[in-house]
Amino acid sequence: MSELVAVANALRAMPTQTLLRRTTRRLEALRATLIRQGRWEEREPLQQALGSSPPLPGPADFPPRGLPGPDEPLENLPLFFEEGTGVLGLRQGASTYQVLHFNEGGGEENRWEEFSIPHGPPALDEGAQDRLHGYLRYLLRRDQLWFLAYRTLGQERGRSLGEVLRSLLRQAGAEVMIRAEVRARWKGRVDPVLGASAVEEGIRAYDADWLDQPTFGTAL
Repeated sequence: MSELVAVANALRAMPTQTLLRRTTRRLEALRATLIRQGRWEEREPLQQALGSSPPLPGPADFPPRGLPGPDEPLENLPLFFEEGTGVLGLRQGASTYQVLHFNEGGGEENRWEEFSIPHGPPALDEGAQDRLHGYLRYLLRRDQLWFLAYRTLGQERGRSLGEVLRSLLRQAGAEVMIRAEVRARWKGRVDPVLGASAVEEGIRAYDADWLDQPTFGTAL
């Protein structure tokens, strides 16, 4: 409870309206710059176009770049909860993905498993593809995705908004598929084709990390 109270107090103390106004002005300036450069696309038609056929990751998107390496501190690792086991963390070693088991106090208890890094997307059955498509459509409705794209556009000069969004969706899909495969293999599943339930577990293991990525509105 003391942690929740501290977070609530910190949120109340934030100058939220000021941050919103600053971010709005920055976004308007970015939009004007991108229109001049021919890289801006309006959100609604782009959302509809990408939502009708979300881009799935291909071999070039593997292995995904989002997992922390062996030198990252434990607090930076993506975590997920496994029923009957507890909190697990995921990191990328030199040639393997490592699943770490954390004790109740928050520290690492042991290195639970290691799995070779796949260099291409795992096979999905029809139900798994439907789940992944549905999740990517869901991301398209979240401001987080768009502000990740705006941040990328503000840092580079080549791609359009649509191209950046397609890349972000493929990256998110690859992260989900990796977590789905790791969780399936950790549970001893040897079927080379992932099903809908495996992809659902991959989504749950990835979605919380989605919020930790810095965006164009990082201060928010």
